[in-house]
Amino acid sequence: MNIEKLYNALEGMKEKFNGLGVYEKRLDQVESMVKTLERSFSCEVQKDPRKAEKEFDQWCKFAFLKKIPGLTTKAPSGMSEGTDADGGYLVPIEYSSTVAYVLGEAGLARKLFQIIPMKRKQMQFPNVTSNVTISWPGEGTAPSYTKPTLDKETLTAKKMLALLPVTSELLSDESYGLYALLFELVAWAMADEEDRVGFVGDTGSGDPFNGVLNRCSTEVAMDTGDTLYSNLNADYLADMTATLPSKYSKGGAFLMHRTILNYVRKLKNDEGTYIWQAPAAGEPGTIWGYPYHLNDNMPSTSVADGSQPGTSFVLFGNFKNVYLGDRKQFTVDSSKDYLFGTDELVLRFKERIALGMPFTAAICKLTTAAS
Repeated sequence: MNIEKLYNALEGMKEKFNGLGVYEKRLDQVESMVKTLERSFSCEVQKDPRKAEKEFDQWCKFAFLKKIPGLTTKAPSGMSEGTDADGGYLVPIEYSSTVAYVLGEAGLARKLFQIIPMKRKQMQFPNVTSNVTISWPGEGTAPSYTKPTLDKETLTAKKMLALLPVTSELLSDESYGLYALLFELVAWAMADEEDRVGFVGDTGSGDPFNGVLNRCSTEVAMDTGDTLYSNLNADYLADMTATLPSKYSKGGAFLMHRTILNYVRKLKNDEGTYIWQAPAAGEPGTIWGYPYHLNDNMPSTSVADGSQPGTSFVLFGNFKNVYLGDRKQFTVDSSKDYLFGTDELVLRFKERIALGMPFTAAICKLTTAAS
């Protein structure tokens, strides 16, 4: 590959990504690097033409492609020449972009939680655990001293990873959309895992984070004897909305499993009116006038197996009080070398996220009686 071919490749990429600002900016950066390289290359040619040509060709094949957004290469141990065989397999940019889109659309946690971009592994921010106290001193009376109590929340990014081997035989089916299918399946699986950890994660069971059910400190406990999900009544749900301070209930919504909603749809208030209202005229369905969300990772039940003493199974509050730190957005890499002996291509899907909830009292959980 020579300098002329390199510039032609750049022009083709610019035409392809015309109007997509982030890609245009990156391509401009690459072009600037190429111009710098060209100047250096011209000087080196005078000293040692063969060596300069070889080094330039290596850079074109490896470094240039590595800088294009969405295209990544695996650098295996011992790689020195930057050849195509050693450089790994390039993942088409359109598939990586598709997966990132599906991930954002499929996951409920990403829709409800507040997304916090992270530039480092950890991010700290203060929160107020108790506010100042206001006093009304009388004439000639010294005022009381006061101060807020501060704490800090630390977001620590952790890695989510999926390795997917694909045989060379299957690669021949790529024209039928094999990559698109595999990438979308991984995206759905990762989105579901974000939901599971975000809502019900338990570090005591090996999860990287505690989910909202294991973080929130505000609770409505069902009365003694009400150990079944089917003991749920309208008053318990009303108590959840009243227990939270107004600053937290504003913008609030219920969250539960679809099988729990089946009980809720049958509940009535004291006037005999159903507290559940079906979606209508483009408006979402409501419970006690608040919207609700369903997620299959929340605790579920059935008529045959409904006894779960001491289990939290419904949430209420404004879920923007939960922070999802985005340290490393979805990336896709691949290698033909990792499983070279079995003639398989390995796709690696990775993202790094963090979970935080600085105000644990901001969301209320409903818990069945312990006995």
